[in-house]
Amino acid sequence: MFGHDALPSRIFAYGAKPPITQRPYVLAQLQAAHRYRNTLVELERWRRDRVAEATKAGDEAQALLEGQLANLADQIGTLRQSISQRNAAAKRKMGSDAERTQLQQWRQEEREVRMALRVCQHTAREDPTVQAALEAINLEAAERQRRLRANCGVWWGSYLCIEQGMQAARRGPPPRFQRWTGNGKLAVQLQGGMTADEAFAGTDTRLRIEHLADDAWEGRSRAKKHTRIWLRIGSIGRDPLWTVVPFTMHRPLPPDCHIKWVYLQRRIVPAWREEWSVLFVVSAAGGFDPEDAAIDGAVGIDVGWRLVAEGLRVAYWVGSDGAEGQLVLPMTDVTRWAKAESLQSIRDTNFDAMRVELGLWLDGHESPDWLRERLASLSHWRSAARLVAVQETWQGQRFPEDGTILPTLDAWARQDRHLASWIASQRLKAVRWRDDQFRQFAAMLRRRYRRAFIEDTNWRKLQRRQAPEEETTSGALREHARIAAVGRLLQYVRESISEVVAVNAAYTTQRCHVCHAIVAFDATNLFVTCPSCGLLIDQDARASRNLLELGASGGVMPESQEALA
Repeated sequence: MFGHDALPSRIFAYGAKPPITQRPYVLAQLQAAHRYRNTLVELERWRRDRVAEATKAGDEAQALLEGQLANLADQIGTLRQSISQRNAAAKRKMGSDAERTQLQQWRQEEREVRMALRVCQHTAREDPTVQAALEAINLEAAERQRRLRANCGVWWGSYLCIEQGMQAARRGPPPRFQRWTGNGKLAVQLQGGMTADEAFAGTDTRLRIEHLADDAWEGRSRAKKHTRIWLRIGSIGRDPLWTVVPFTMHRPLPPDCHIKWVYLQRRIVPAWREEWSVLFVVSAAGGFDPEDAAIDGAVGIDVGWRLVAEGLRVAYWVGSDGAEGQLVLPMTDVTRWAKAESLQSIRDTNFDAMRVELGLWLDGHESPDWLRERLASLSHWRSAARLVAVQETWQGQRFPEDGTILPTLDAWARQDRHLASWIASQRLKAVRWRDDQFRQFAAMLRRRYRRAFIEDTNWRKLQRRQAPEEETTSGALREHARIAAVGRLLQYVRESISEVVAVNAAYTTQRCHVCHAIVAFDATNLFVTCPSCGLLIDQDARASRNLLELGASGGVMPESQEALA
């Protein structure tokens, strides 16, 4: 995607305004690109079905294993649904130890059957007859994709971007269709790359950037950084079809970089407010180390979320120079998210009240069939957007009896849009404040250390939604995990520090960094004493020291004593 030269690449993003030329065409291209992506999903699902049929043709073992998988999936789904229904009725976790044990047993059986099925499929693919069938299927899929591309109506840069993104869909679980939400991006590929000076020259037929003042980046004035980008999004004969987009170039592109791709991205936020941005994918032979980056030194960074006296701790660090510290979000600022949640509570209450009032009105008045069909399951609705959509349709299909309810529904819809916009604004301001703290933290470490050692942990998996049978986790803990956003923090660390190495996280919190004994983990206390050497230390500080030691030793920790209670 970033070219074939394997040079270090980075994305530079800039806030933009809506296109001032060819806006309808841009929106049409975004929707066409979305349709093309879904047609490729349909094609990949068709290919997988044909591959599965060719692979298991006449193979009774595969059919038997697939039947076992389906039976186990039904058993797991039925039991989990039962637990979920009891949880909802009791408003607390109701799964028993016996049920959890049974689910664990079934999931283990499911993994074993799935592994056996993969072995059968791999064996079947080695058969020459099956290989010939698979080759024919792939050739037909490639031919279908060429026909779909020819008829997709998407400019070539955008459809190449979509096709490259779909390459990963040939592995892993089947790709999913996506509904149209207004989000999307158009892409312009610059074969061979283009320097920033060439983009500002205004002579290329693919990309042009209007000149900025010579002192645009010398001060803090944003007005001097306003400019416009010209992107080619089609052709009229042999002439380019341009869209012109105003944007704020708040920082310059690296002088020695080559622009490989440019994206015009549209994102819809709640209350149907759109945000536009311009993204440059650039490569540079010398990399992207800032001028103030350290040339030596290492730091161990332990990330997580924990309430401490100062606020919500997100990270603790220990450097090779003996310095250490923590990143804490003060509770006075963490409450930024609480305001959004309180507004959401008001919005939910208003929605529930409107559902009840509208339901009572439907029971006592005559109404058109289309309205009763749309509102047949109103009592089960959980989305205010569905009711707003009904209100908008209703405005164009008035009937005599609606005068007693439609004004109330209109007033509710206006208030709901206002609250949705307010909530989105509160959350956006909170996220931007937190991200600014993360950037400053990463920049501080970059100026002190050349390398950083972090835990090799799947944070997305740790923060997944709990299964119905799992033990209850407090709502506050889940909220703190969401606010902490450690994955985003690590993203800033990786982008800022020259070398970031993920090391094995096993026992980094429990292992005493002095005597290497394994200390029992205590989630309730921040400071824990090692029973072996008597050291009292902050658990996160100990983890940071262990990460630093692991990184320095190439991932090998000295032999430890037996675990101590």
